[in-house]
Amino acid sequence: MIREVVHKPVKKQPWKSSLGYMPTMDDFFAQLENDPLFITPLADGLGRQVDELKSSSGWNAQRGEFLAKEKEIADWSTEVEVSQREEAAKMEIERIAEEERLAAEAKAEQERQNVLKRAAEEQELAEQQAREEEARSQTEAAQVKLIGTLSPEWEDKVNRAMETRSMAAEVAKSMGIGLTRKDLGTVLPQSSADGVGWLNDEVVNGFLSAAVARGLEKDGYVRGAGRVPPYHAFNTNFYNNIRDKGPESVLRWTVRAKISLKSVLQTSKVFVPINDHSHWTLLVVSAQDKTIEYLDSLGGSGARYIRAVRSWLRAELGEEYVQEEWAELRTVSARQNNALDCGVFVCFNTLAAMRGLSPETAFQAEDMPRARRMVAAVLLNGGFSGPFEF
Repeated sequence: MIREVVHKPVKKQPWKSSLGYMPTMDDFFAQLENDPLFITPLADGLGRQVDELKSSSGWNAQRGEFLAKEKEIADWSTEVEVSQREEAAKMEIERIAEEERLAAEAKAEQERQNVLKRAAEEQELAEQQAREEEARSQTEAAQVKLIGTLSPEWEDKVNRAMETRSMAAEVAKSMGIGLTRKDLGTVLPQSSADGVGWLNDEVVNGFLSAAVARGLEKDGYVRGAGRVPPYHAFNTNFYNNIRDKGPESVLRWTVRAKISLKSVLQTSKVFVPINDHSHWTLLVVSAQDKTIEYLDSLGGSGARYIRAVRSWLRAELGEEYVQEEWAELRTVSARQNNALDCGVFVCFNTLAAMRGLSPETAFQAEDMPRARRMVAAVLLNGGFSGPFEF
């Protein structure tokens, strides 16, 4: 038996316009299944409910609260945004300030480097100018005729002195030192009696004393109590006494020379000729500068001679002598080209020092023949006066 299915119409639920009735989700879907068009009146109903809700006091209160919170949120957002902008601006200012600081430091460092560079360039230029000036001075000094050519008159005087027959005859006196024909023969040997040209002590002592006397005269020195001479030349026995008897043996010599004790420190140059019977050399003590020079035309070091002079300075000055304060200068002498001219080199090294000339360039070995004749002429003249002044 077939049962007839009868579809009963679903009774529509009335949609109330008031808030007193709200459909459930089951109602909503059931209604939608049976009558899809119900959504239109439903929407209308919802719209009316919203309108009614808006007009209620609760809505206004909630809306006001919402708007207040919205404003609070907006204000907070604004504050956060302002704070972020301020922080960003602060960071930007700090960044710019840091860049400016670094730029200022870089500029200052560059300026400092430029100053250092200019100073170095100026110093280099000054040193270069000083070197050029020194080179010019040396060139000019080298051009000074330390060893001149004798005039015909003086050539004749020298020749006549050498014609003296008696070797013991005194032919000259230089600074109180009498010189015989035999002494002069060591300068200009003409016979076997004159030897081979090895200068003796009298000739060297006479020439050095004459050079120092001229230097004192130029400086206006007048011997007197308490006056220390700027220059002095010891004779050849000074070193020999130190070597053989000790430095105390020459302390009386310095008293007579007025350069004893601390007075020696006021001297500009003290000359010590050395004759070890095989070679002539020269020591120059510049006490004001506290320097010791050893001039050797064969290029020796002179260590033992320097030690001897140091021992004299130590004995003379006592506690005032500090070895480290005295420098040993490596001054170079012109070189001799034979075994006999060393005494002549000592004479002209002394003269070069007195005249402020370089002993290396003021004369050379090839000048020795004229130098010997000049030594003889100066001794015959009694010193560096007249045509031999400097």
